[in-house]
Amino acid sequence: MSFVLQQPGKRGLLASMNRAATNASEGGGVFAFASEAGIKALFDQPNIHAMLRASKPLRFVVGIDAVTNVDALLCLTTFARKFGFSAYAFVHNHHGTFHPKFSWFESSDGLRLVTGSGNLTVSGLGHATAGHPGFGNWEAFTTQLLSGAAAETARAVIERWFATQLRAKTLRPLDDEEVRDRAMENGRARFKRRSSQHQTTDSSGKRRTRTLSVPIDEQAFTSNDIFLRELSQNRPGQADVGKKGLEFFGFSIPKKGSVIRQTALVQTVSLENQVEDATELRLIVSRSRNFRLELQAIRGVGYKVGATDNRMILVASKLSNHAFRYLIVPVDAPAYPALDNELGRIPSHRRSRLMREKFMTSDELRKVWPEVPPALLPLAVPMAES
Repeated sequence: MSFVLQQPGKRGLLASMNRAATNASEGGGVFAFASEAGIKALFDQPNIHAMLRASKPLRFVVGIDAVTNVDALLCLTTFARKFGFSAYAFVHNHHGTFHPKFSWFESSDGLRLVTGSGNLTVSGLGHATAGHPGFGNWEAFTTQLLSGAAAETARAVIERWFATQLRAKTLRPLDDEEVRDRAMENGRARFKRRSSQHQTTDSSGKRRTRTLSVPIDEQAFTSNDIFLRELSQNRPGQADVGKKGLEFFGFSIPKKGSVIRQTALVQTVSLENQVEDATELRLIVSRSRNFRLELQAIRGVGYKVGATDNRMILVASKLSNHAFRYLIVPVDAPAYPALDNELGRIPSHRRSRLMREKFMTSDELRKVWPEVPPALLPLAVPMAES
């Protein structure tokens, strides 16, 4: 058995899992939290990638009580479909948190268990990069090689756990409706920076105290996470959001004749702060280069034009790279005048009027619209895992 106390910036857990997968015939992992970057880092490891290419039996489970967002789900789904392994999300209704972190790999000399505190995130795995040489968490883990009766006992425990959880329906497919909704909610998190006091001595010998702000969120979210745009009248359910709008929703613009396969999830939020189930976002680029999205909430809003040719407004919020919430504000809604004013002067008419649009931060939107439905916007949370 080996026992490791992992320091920030060290590739301890990731390297140990890769070694445990050497010539492995099957394996898997169960983790409380996962991130897109952590999943990619694991499957990029040579021995684990070799298992994927050889279609070795693999099973992975991720919890969705926190951190695991739509980006992570879609990433894991892509790998699972491409290489044909099993992947589940753990869903429960207990007050506690689903919190295990372990992996196992079967080979000719026995069963290797890697068990510890690190999650399937780059912080937990200890994935040092050139840009973040000291990045990561302090973690602890053990690697054990089990054989004979000990290996049989461990196998039986793992198999019994999977069978029990599948019967209880706590193990769900990654595209399960509740799984997606919980992942959408996790995507609202904007991790706060942790401040610490640090004392230094200046050139005169005087002691000075500086407050250091230490980033604890690995993911780079755009600061302009809100998109406002007037909507022209299209087929029911379609929203013409323009080229910049499609890019906001994470879509690259296809070249003529090309085929793109991109997935994002959206949730509708009502003006009364009710949140609908997550749905896949459909991209439409017409021959006339109109850039449209299927946004089903538009079907329930009668299209009205204001007295000055102003149009209903889409308010979209980016929760993560592939997850969005949005609502539609009709011209006769109480909130409309403030948003209309924020979009500025209506352009002079040409052959067809250009729709007004603006990108802004959540804080800027709150100032303009203090009664904005809270469920639409990201949340600042003190959680350190990423």
